[in-house]
Amino acid sequence: MNIRRLCPADAGAYQSFRLGALHDSPAAFGASFDEEKDYSPSAIEERLALKSDVGAFGAFNDVDTIIGSVALARENLKKLSHKAFIWGVYVAPDYRGQGVSRLLLIEALSLARSVEDLRQVNLCVNAENAIAIKLYKSFGFVTFGCELDSMLVDRKLHNELHMCCRLRES
Repeated sequence: MNIRRLCPADAGAYQSFRLGALHDSPAAFGASFDEEKDYSPSAIEERLALKSDVGAFGAFNDVDTIIGSVALARENLKKLSHKAFIWGVYVAPDYRGQGVSRLLLIEALSLARSVEDLRQVNLCVNAENAIAIKLYKSFGFVTFGCELDSMLVDRKLHNELHMCCRLRES
């Protein structure tokens, strides 16, 4: 297995992987398959553009197929720019339980720590996803809130936990 930063050249493979994830696990994402299926190649390339303070990472199997992903984005507003957030964490079912998510998070948090003025990383996770919550806690994420009925997926309401990992103290 190989973990590396994704770049615009990975746009096609990433979009295919992401759409599969959105289709297979709709309650794990705020976005939906229907919303993202028509994204243009240029929109995906922009999402994967190499920048010093944001990035997406992919886990690849031995034949260069994406089997997992994670992304780090930074808040855009000046007063919020000391924060980043993790999004798009997903590992293909056949590769779960092998530490792929852990390796991906190590890369994303390493990028976050390399940005001098980032102080914390936030994320949201479905409150029913005990495995993901345990993983995030092992990295130092703490829950600071629960949004009730955060998502409505296939006529079922899901609560979402809001978690934070402090990179640097104030």
